Amino acid sequence: MVDRLPNGTFAIGNAGGPGNPHAGQVALLRTAMLAAVTGDDIAKITRKLVAMAETGDLKAMELLLSRTIGKPESGPALALQINNQASDGRALASEVVARIQASRESPELLAIAEKT
Repeated sequence: MVDRLPNGTFAIGNAGGPGNPHAGQVALLRTAMLAAVTGDDIAKITRKLVAMAETGDLKAMELLLSRTIGKPESGPALALQINNQASDGRALASEVVARIQASRESPELLAIAEKT
């Protein structure tokens, strides 16, 4: 029987590989573990991880941050994000400067700013 067609795709009737011989056992073990762990257990573990990170444990910090905010981006996506943040920061700085200047010129704006 021919496993592949001339274009490289699998031929009709190809049974494929044997798959993962341990998949069934792993699924049963995962089910048992999920049944044994409660939300309270996860909360305790998370609090412990936070405490370890706060003491300076770099591995705990890395694990905590990667599981909560995700791994940092790299390459072009990161450069684009940095550029966007920089332009947002410049816009924010310009707005702050404009509001400060406006408050110096207008007693009404200064009074509003002091209340907030």
